[in-house]
Amino acid sequence: MSGLARSRNFLDLLEQELRPGPSGALSPLLESVVVNYLLTVVYSDLEQAIRSEIVNHSAAGPDPRANAFITVAVGRILRSIKCSEIAGVLGLFDERCKKHFQELVNDTPPQVAYNRIVGGRHEQAHSLGSDMTLGDFKADLEHCQFVLDAVAAAIRCSCEH
Repeated sequence: MSGLARSRNFLDLLEQELRPGPSGALSPLLESVVVNYLLTVVYSDLEQAIRSEIVNHSAAGPDPRANAFITVAVGRILRSIKCSEIAGVLGLFDERCKKHFQELVNDTPPQVAYNRIVGGRHEQAHSLGSDMTLGDFKADLEHCQFVLDAVAAAIRCSCEH
């Protein structure tokens, strides 16, 4: 699953357009604005990718009404995209799916980075904003793909459903 193309493209564009100031560094104000905006973009991408993965796996039946129900239900059930919340939703498929996800993600550098991105977006939306730098964001973004891949692997794990 690759749901981060928009975030990566936007980051590449910003890196090309941003010019360091006379000191050789970006303006702290400009960097803060850019990072906080990027946190919103990547959060949206992550949320859409996770919901899409769950819906695509679940809504593959011939009944369009059941598929529509699943699409709406996923949007209502998956309210937060923290790793712990994702694990809880995966547990609704089967506890083994939840465990599979947790074994892949828990206590790993990708989980820490992913949680920084999700937490940074919450700080941006509900507080004074994140103090994350553009370099921090770029490094953490690459780890987010690991978590998205773990969601897909957990849904498709070899456990019986």
